Amino acid sequence: MKGTYQMLKRILTFSIVAMILTMGAYQLNATFNNQYAVWKENWGFSTPNPSKSQVIFEKTSSFLGRSLAYVVLDYNRKQFETIRYQGVWKTIDANTMQLLQEKIEEFSKDAKEKGHAKNKIFPKHPIQYQVGDLYFYKYNPERSSYFLAILDVRNHRLYTLETLL
Repeated sequence: MKGTYQMLKRILTFSIVAMILTMGAYQLNATFNNQYAVWKENWGFSTPNPSKSQVIFEKTSSFLGRSLAYVVLDYNRKQFETIRYQGVWKTIDANTMQLLQEKIEEFSKDAKEKGHAKNKIFPKHPIQYQVGDLYFYKYNPERSSYFLAILDVRNHRLYTLETLL
């Protein structure tokens, strides 16, 4: 009887320790292997976890191909204030409206080349921005890649376009 009790105690202890380790490993994986951590590593752009995240388009590269991603993130007021006052943003003005439109068209063209019909991405999920909103743009000439983030101040929404070679 005593031996059975000891065996059950060991099994229960082992099970609890294994469950705690598994939960810890899962939490670490979720923390370090999410899209937002990748943006910070690749582009120096960090963002809090959003209230809602929607991957509109994602195409991973084939051999020597280009990866593309269009993601829309929604934030509550507290999350939005955290991201809005980071020092990475530039204000959208009349001059930068053209740059942003060119980058969106470039992304749309790349998406079409990847087999996604151009007319399905942006009309269904338009990037809404105007003068006074904020943007972050970073280009990597070594990889011919870029990251564009547009922060819609009125709707607390972040639009991101990323291309990686």
